[in-house]
This record gives sequence, C-alpha cells and structure tokens, in this order.
Amino acid sequence: MKNLYFFPNEWDIDYDSHATVAKLKLLPNYAGHRLHGWQLGDWEYNWSTIYSEFALDEGEEYTFYFWLNGGENDHHDEVCELEIFGEDWNNRQVFTLCRDYTKPLIYKGGWFLFGVTFKAPDSNVTMRFHAQRAVMSLLPATITDLEMVPYTCSDDVPIDRPQRSNVVFRKGWPSKMQATKRIRIPFGRRIREVELTYPRMILIGILCCIGLLTIIGGAICLFVIIKTGRKVKQSLSSD
Repeated sequence: MKNLYFFPNEWDIDYDSHATVAKLKLLPNYAGHRLHGWQLGDWEYNWSTIYSEFALDEGEEYTFYFWLNGGENDHHDEVCELEIFGEDWNNRQVFTLCRDYTKPLIYKGGWFLFGVTFKAPDSNVTMRFHAQRAVMSLLPATITDLEMVPYTCSDDVPIDRPQRSNVVFRKGWPSKMQATKRIRIPFGRRIREVELTYPRMILIGILCCIGLLTIIGGAICLFVIIKTGRKVKQSLSSD
C-alpha cells in the first residue's frame, strides 16, 4: 500500500461545474497556525468542485491523507464527498466525508484527519472534492500528523450539535448555537427534559384556567356588589 497526500497547489477549480464556489486561502489548522488550503462550497445550493489528476500504478492500493473541517449544516442536507475515478467515470468510488459515513483517523481542534484507502482503477486517476449546502475546508496532512494516529490524542468530538465545527465562524459555531445554553446539556439529560415538558405544560394549563376563573369570578362579584349598592341607594332615596 502506498501513501498519497493532499497538496493544495496541485488542485484546481473544476470549471465544468459552473456554480463552483472555491478559493485557495490561508486557513487556521488544529493548532491555530495558518496554512494554505482550499475552502469550497457555501450554504446555498451551489455545487462546488475542485479536482486533481494523478499518475498511479493501476490496481495498486493507496491511502490518501488530508485534513478536513466543516462540511455539515444544521439541516442534514449537505454534500461533502471525495470522488475517485479512472477512464470509466461510471465505475467511480465516492466517499462521503460527513455524518461519520467515512471514519476519520483523529479529531483535533475542529479538524478531522482522514486516510481514505482505495484501489487505483487506472494509471490515470482523477480525484474530486464536492461540496454543497455547507462550507468545507481542506488542509494538507504530513507524515508528522500521521505519527499522532497510533496514540490517544483525539479531542472529544461534540456529538450534541447538529453540525460540525467550521472555521468560517468566529468561534467555530454559528452565533445561535454559541448562545444556546441547551446545546451544552448532555444529550441524555436533554431527552429527559423534553419528556418532563408535557406534565409541566398540563400543570401550567391548569394554573392558567384557575387564574382565569378567579378573574372572572372576581369580576362577577364586583358587578353584583355594585348593582346591589345602586339598588340600596335608590331604595334609601325613595324613602
């Protein structure tokens, strides 16, 4: 098995996809250092693609390494994938890089290190990254990065959020998620809170009805007192 690495300068925008939103730019890696990488896609329906071509040994197994950030939205309708094919596009291999369809090697500082293994279908192989409905960022992986893999150095992946951390947001998350206290509640506790909501709603409804009846009763009593007082006054006047 041979290793391949993602080098941003060897990739380009696929202009066959006219809606592509992509740019080569400096991006903060898991340690906060700014490196050259690709950022592609947006939060709309623009199908965005970058590609690179490789001369490989046909039939040989390769593992392709790269760092990925983002690639998910809070509607679960994003596209974040790697496509590999040779002369026959119909026999392409597609690796979905979001929602844990393809397991990453490690997670550090909002970035996932991927090692995608495939068999070269031909001697000339094309790889394409696709993004839609979510911004995806890519940085190169190094041999030093791979040395971290055998050790326990992964950060805890936040599993109680509808999407992955994304460098396009100032703190890694949309402002609404950052401000929502419930997002920090463990998933199990949140389910129990939801289950407790129904009896609370019933109790609130009962209390509201009691309060409303009390107000109506008080209004009726006041009306009766006023009416009685007028009758007494009229009776005294006639006397």
